[in-house]
Amino acid sequence: MIHLTKNLKFRLLLGLFVFLFVIFYGFGYFLISTLKDSYLQSTKATLGVVIKDIAHDYTNQISADALMGDVKEEFDLETLYVQLSRWDNKTHAIAHINTSLDLNNKPLQIDTSTLTRILEAPNSTLFRTEKHAKGTLLVAHLVLNMQVDMPIILSCAIPYEYHTPYLKALKLWLWMGLGTLLILMLLMVYFIISRSFLSVQRIINEVRSIGIEDSQKRLAKTEVAKEIDNLIDTFNDLISQLQSAYAQVKAFGQNASHELKTPLTIMRGEIEIGLKKERAAEEYQSILSTIHDEVIGLQEVIEKILLLSSVTKSEVHASFETLYIDEMLQEVLEEKRALALKQAISLHVSIFEPFTLQANPVLLKIVLNNLLDNAIKYSPYGATITIALKEGSLCIENSGQGISEADMPHIFERFYRAKEVRHLAGHGLGLCLVKVILDVHDFKIEVKSIQNQTTSFCIFF
Repeated sequence: MIHLTKNLKFRLLLGLFVFLFVIFYGFGYFLISTLKDSYLQSTKATLGVVIKDIAHDYTNQISADALMGDVKEEFDLETLYVQLSRWDNKTHAIAHINTSLDLNNKPLQIDTSTLTRILEAPNSTLFRTEKHAKGTLLVAHLVLNMQVDMPIILSCAIPYEYHTPYLKALKLWLWMGLGTLLILMLLMVYFIISRSFLSVQRIINEVRSIGIEDSQKRLAKTEVAKEIDNLIDTFNDLISQLQSAYAQVKAFGQNASHELKTPLTIMRGEIEIGLKKERAAEEYQSILSTIHDEVIGLQEVIEKILLLSSVTKSEVHASFETLYIDEMLQEVLEEKRALALKQAISLHVSIFEPFTLQANPVLLKIVLNNLLDNAIKYSPYGATITIALKEGSLCIENSGQGISEADMPHIFERFYRAKEVRHLAGHGLGLCLVKVILDVHDFKIEVKSIQNQTTSFCIFF
C-alpha cells in the first residue's frame, strides 16, 4: 500500500476522485436541499390558503368536519385534518377540542411553547411539523377570535414527508448519474495520464540509452503535452552542454598531458646527460639552467590549470571591490614598458577616460597582463600597441600577422595555439584564462583581426 501511495498516477487519480466527489456531493446536496425547501414552502403556501379559507367559513357551533366542506376537493387534497381548540384565559388551558373524524379522536398536540407563540401572534399563521399517529404532519395554527374570553384556535394539518417519493427517486438518479459521470471522468483521465506516462517511460528508456559520447543522439518530442516537450528541450540542451564539456575535458586532458610531457621529457633528458659522465662545472650549470627554465614553465602551466579549475562565479562575486580601472591599467602599463622596449614596441594610449567598476582586483589584473603580454609577444619589432580606455570598455590593438578565420573560433580554448605561432613561447592557456575570468565577472570580450594587419581585443565591462 505504501508503494502504491508513492505512485504518481495513483495520487493524481485519488486526488481527482476526492475533488470530483466533493464537487458532485456538494452539488447533489445543494440540489436536494433546494428542492426540499421549495417543497416545504409550496406545502406551507397551500396549507396557509386552506386554513384561511376554513377560518373565513367558521361560525359558532360548527364542527371540524363541517368546516372542511369541499375544501379538500377545491384544493385537490387527498388528506386534510381539522381541529378546533378552545383556549380558556382563566385556567390557561385548552378547554375543549373538536377534531375531524379522520383524526380518530387523536388530537393534534399543542404544547405550551407552541401555544405561547400562537397567542403572541394571533393574526399570523404558525407552521410546525409534528410526529403523529398518522405520520409526520405539517400543521398550521390560526386564532379565530381573540376578542372573546375563550378564543378558538383552528388547526389544519396535512401529511408531510421530508423525503417524498419524487425526492427519493431524484436522489437515487443523482447518485447513479453523478456516480457514472465520476467513473467515466476518472477513466478518461486515467487514459490521458497513462498515455502521457507512456511517453515519459519512453523518454526514460531513451535517456538510459544515451551515452556521454553520443554527440548526435537527442530525445524526440512527444507532441502529447507541451510541458513534457519543454522538459525534453531542456534535457537536450543539458545533454549538448554536457557533451560539449566532456569534449573539452577530453581535449584538455590530451593537451595537458602533451604540454606537461614536453618539459618533463626535456628535464629527464638533461638529467640523463648529466649522469652519463663527469662534466665540468659550466656544463652542470647549463643543465641546471635548462631544468630551471623548464620547471618555471611547468609551474606556470600547473598554476594556470589550477586557477582555471578553481574559479567559480559565486566566490568571485563575493570578492568584488570597487576598482579604479584607469589606475590598474596605468600600473600594468608601467610594468610592461620594459618588456616592450626590448622589442622597440611603443605602448600608445589613445583614449584614457577614468571610471570605476565592481570586480576582483587580482583576477582582473591577470586579464590585463595576459592581453598586454600577447599583444607584445605577437607584435613585430618596432610596432605600436594602441590602448583605448573609455567608459565601459577597454580595447588593446596590435599590428602583426593577425588571426586566421580558421583559428578564430578556437583562440579561447585551453592549450590551443595556432600553427603559425607555435614556435613562440607559451602554453595556450593565457586567452583561455582571460575568457574564464571575464565570464565569471559577466564581462564580454570581442576579438577582431585582419590578416597580416591588426588584431584588437575589446573588453566590455
